[in-house]
Amino acid sequence: MAIGENFDAQQLLQKLDRLPTFARYGLLAGVALAVVGLYLAVFFGGDQTQLHGLQTKRAKLEQSIQASKAVANNLESFKKKREELQAQLRAALEKLPESSDLPALLTNITGLGKKSGLEIQTFKQGQKIDRGFYSEQQILLEFSGPYHDIGLFFDRIASLSRIVNLSDLTFTVEGETADTPTLLVKGTAATFYFNESSTGAGAGAGTGAGAGAGAGAAKTAGGE
Repeated sequence: MAIGENFDAQQLLQKLDRLPTFARYGLLAGVALAVVGLYLAVFFGGDQTQLHGLQTKRAKLEQSIQASKAVANNLESFKKKREELQAQLRAALEKLPESSDLPALLTNITGLGKKSGLEIQTFKQGQKIDRGFYSEQQILLEFSGPYHDIGLFFDRIASLSRIVNLSDLTFTVEGETADTPTLLVKGTAATFYFNESSTGAGAGAGTGAGAGAGAGAAKTAGGE
């Protein structure tokens, strides 16, 4: 059997020897490439897969680095924006505080009425209405005075840092003099405040609501 195989190999070599030179070189080159390809597939195929995975991880890391650099470059801008938002929140809390503080508010409004030349008949606590994250505290009021003094009082109410909304106002002529008549005014004042059980998110939403209510209150009071 070995002699037969040797004989076959000799015949193959003789056939190769009869081939033209360029054909022999081409055949040898093809065999060499096949051997090299097989070698690479066996010994380096797994490494190529691992290399591709590492390249993918590297690309993701580079993206994360670029995002971190962008945040770092804008850090001062973010800090400035945060300070501006905090200042806006503090301003909103002055308009919509965390408690009604009704006694101080009544004293303040009464003082403004007297300072405007009005005679105060009634300033007392009314109904409290729960609006969710904030509450509305109504104040029943009754006062009298000349028309211009009443207008001055409304203007001072509208200028308060805190929201005070005047509504349901009725005007009755109480007495007349040679110059101007005296008017009796009855109505309701309303102030607003955060509920103490409100969360930070509710308080943030209340800021926007308070700002809108404040604009309406100023318009109402000024219009009267």
